Amino acid sequence: MKEFGKEYIKYRRLELGLSLDDLSKLTGISESSLCKLEIGSIEKLGLAKMIKIATTLGIDLFKLIDLDEDMLVITKYFYDVFKNNELKAKVYE
Repeated sequence: MKEFGKEYIKYRRLELGLSLDDLSKLTGISESSLCKLEIGSIEKLGLAKMIKIATTLGIDLFKLIDLDEDMLVITKYFYDVFKNNELKAKVYE
């Protein structure tokens, strides 16, 4: 994860007026894990969880994670599929 990404998650969360508890409930990721991510105690949370954080906070995923060239194309594809499915799910709720 990029150093900037850790800081940006907290900045964006606070900008939206969300507590760690709020973000935890919205993403399904434990408050403890989110806190550790923000302070840099953990380097990786897993791509699926990072996608949840990015989409919930309205952050470009690629500002948060470091990828080599090959993984960038693959991850971008799956991120777009996930994001589109999330949007479709919200329409049907």
